[in-house]
Amino acid sequence: MMWCGDKGTTHSYIAYYEELLKPYREKFTDVLEIGIAPGALSLRMWEQYFTKANIYGIDIQEWDDNITKYNNDRVNISIGDATKKEDIDRLYLHHNFDFILDDGSHTLEHQLLSFEYLFPKVKVGGLYLIEDVQNFHEPAVANIFKKLHSDVDIVDRRHIKNRYDDVIILIRKDK
Repeated sequence: MMWCGDKGTTHSYIAYYEELLKPYREKFTDVLEIGIAPGALSLRMWEQYFTKANIYGIDIQEWDDNITKYNNDRVNISIGDATKKEDIDRLYLHHNFDFILDDGSHTLEHQLLSFEYLFPKVKVGGLYLIEDVQNFHEPAVANIFKKLHSDVDIVDRRHIKNRYDDVIILIRKDK
């Protein structure tokens, strides 16, 4: 996966994503990433990886590089706040997604709000991932994520690059 942004440099997610997502590479048709920051590098990576998918991105601001300039026939970048129901309804009222990745603000409160508003938009058989979970050393944080859904996996990759926030929450929507 090229164009990975911080997913393969600062963080150690690329190898995990390649293994996790390989069975879905030709199946997923709608992918959303929250928090795409300058350059939209990860969206361009998803565009190359999921060859049959429409790729959506939402960010709270346009950034200096005008990230919406990366919009094309398969990529749709919107400016909005994934922690505000009115923005989710305005942008994605009639959309459902196979794969949603939260790489937004990385604060627990925001991650939980985005999950509340967007998980209902995950198609059956789809995946919802939350990256860069902070304060995971606190047992209460792990317990909050474990209670989100009946099918939650916690992927702790902190040991690979000694990053305090290299934790991914994976929620599968099976029904």
